[in-house]
Amino acid sequence: MPPNLQGNQISVVLDLEETLIWNDGKGTHTVRPRLPGFLAAFHEQFEFIVFSCSPKPESDQMLEYIDPKSIYFRYRLYREHMNISEGKQYKDFTKIGRPISKLIAVDDCSDNLRYSP
Repeated sequence: MPPNLQGNQISVVLDLEETLIWNDGKGTHTVRPRLPGFLAAFHEQFEFIVFSCSPKPESDQMLEYIDPKSIYFRYRLYREHMNISEGKQYKDFTKIGRPISKLIAVDDCSDNLRYSP
């Protein structure tokens, strides 16, 4: 992944499924309330990166709805970027290429974070 354009800026790694959007149980995905305002208010102070557990085509379709002009999410990682250990997939934050001290991860699944320093 290319370096952070702002140098010393904090990178916020956001999970897509159940964090930015949620499934209502009927097959409909809904954007979290206040997400558009949050992204608009903070996208200049933080570098937002999406790390999705879904494959690229599914994730991109949802992200096009949330960020149609690609203003907020400079970088996207997908299921293809995840690692497997003990039969479980997990997110490998070293693939982001940012100092771990400059990352904030927001994810609904703690297993995704268990191999991160």
